[in-house]
Amino acid sequence: MARERANQAGVADLVEFRVADYRELAGEQFDAIASIGMVEHVGEERIDVYASRLASLLRGGGRLLNHGIAKLKDLDTPDEGPFSERFVFPDGVPLPLSRIELALERAGLVTRHVEGFADDYAETLTHWISRFESRYDDAIRLAGPERARVWRLYLHAARQGFETGWASIYQVLAHLPSRDAATKPAEALRLPTRAPRRPAARPAPRAAAPAG
Repeated sequence: MARERANQAGVADLVEFRVADYRELAGEQFDAIASIGMVEHVGEERIDVYASRLASLLRGGGRLLNHGIAKLKDLDTPDEGPFSERFVFPDGVPLPLSRIELALERAGLVTRHVEGFADDYAETLTHWISRFESRYDDAIRLAGPERARVWRLYLHAARQGFETGWASIYQVLAHLPSRDAATKPAEALRLPTRAPRRPAARPAPRAAAPAG
């Protein structure tokens, strides 16, 4: 479908679509990377590998937009529970934003801007729920009654998670410093210094006049 739409838009020669694991990308360099909805699937065990691979794929000065779910509560739970793990979100382990940021910094990336979209996603889910309910019979026909019930429950639970502050969506904009900047001598990066000021001359103390 993506290739078909690219053809229709007349940009098929400008884009390439691949179905691949991010760890399969190697030996390529990009000016910018947008990672959308991937970071919540890598987990604590691979978050540093994930960030390092993104950094290795960027040219010096390249930009990264990392978009994904982050937990705000229950930070020590190993997964999102048996219901989500089995039916909806296998291997989904959203991490705290602080852990994601730590991985990006360890990989040499410098954060320029962070923005949260919890309120926006709560509203988005409200629209998804409304449309899902309006076509619920079609959902049953296409996926069966059990799967339709699972997704009805999940959509409501996901909205509650954003509304109650359990989770948020964050976009982190970062860049990889250019190699030239990284290899400049320390003197070139220091701020210019001013010559020390001379202390102002103080007037000589007056002698006390003798009492007459």
